[in-house]
Amino acid sequence: ALEAALRGTPAHLGTARQPDRAGGEQALSLSLIPLGDPARGVAGVVVVVLDVSERARLEAELRTQNQRALEARDRLRLVVELVSHELRTPLTSVLGYAHLLVDRPEAEPERRAHWAGLVVDKARLMARLVGEITDLARLGSASFVLRKVEADLSPLLQGLGEDLATLSERHRLAFDMPEQLPQLAFDRDRIVQVLDNLLSNAVKFWPAGGEIQLRARARPAEPGLPRRIEVALADGGPGVPAGQRERIFEPFRRGDERQARRIAGTGLGLAVSKGIVEAHGGRIRVEDRPGGGAVFTFWLPLEAPGTEVEREA
Repeated sequence: ALEAALRGTPAHLGTARQPDRAGGEQALSLSLIPLGDPARGVAGVVVVVLDVSERARLEAELRTQNQRALEARDRLRLVVELVSHELRTPLTSVLGYAHLLVDRPEAEPERRAHWAGLVVDKARLMARLVGEITDLARLGSASFVLRKVEADLSPLLQGLGEDLATLSERHRLAFDMPEQLPQLAFDRDRIVQVLDNLLSNAVKFWPAGGEIQLRARARPAEPGLPRRIEVALADGGPGVPAGQRERIFEPFRRGDERQARRIAGTGLGLAVSKGIVEAHGGRIRVEDRPGGGAVFTFWLPLEAPGTEVEREA
């Protein structure tokens, strides 16, 4: 660049960034401007430094807005696809059985009751689909807000035993956790949603039943990982094939597809759970359980800088 300037060609060196007096960042544009007439020889070179902080701020804001617009477009496309594909089947069933109820009033009471029950079941499935589709569309957008409180996660985890009793008589929950865990900032309703999804999956994919293990630990900071609360739910079901452990958290992925087709569900629960955990600054994964089964583990950071929370009374 200096050689070009000495030959009479202005040169832009780039943009440098440095701390400013207010504690922020200042963007400086650096250029070399030759002095004199290049035909008669350059007398010297001037280094020109321009404060372009405002321009850099506007450019960054524009990039952010463009990125948000692209994400909003993708979310809208996802919602349209989900509604058109996933609601069509249960809606068709509801209409079919509703027509039977209207068109065949002479049918036996038992048969009509069966049709009515199927209408209710499909309507519940659609209601859950709408809720999960809405969650997926909101995740990552400004409309998805976490309402965090600072509290101990232990009572919420211990309450899962009662939840399991309403889901299945063939499963039981074994706890491996301390009586108290460090205070954690989290959205109670959303973390309940994650736990319900994981527990429901364990029951559905392990119909034979057995002991579901729930472990919770406070973990110290490690390279690349913060101080955190780690929760793991282990079942004795078929497990998740190694090649599907990343994709299982995508919408409508449910592990072994052949088995999943025989099991009722929306296929959205794990995708929503992943989004909720990551919105807290955490991560979720699935691994094999020694002896068979799957272990779903998620962690939430104990410290979330800049997060405003309410303290539990």
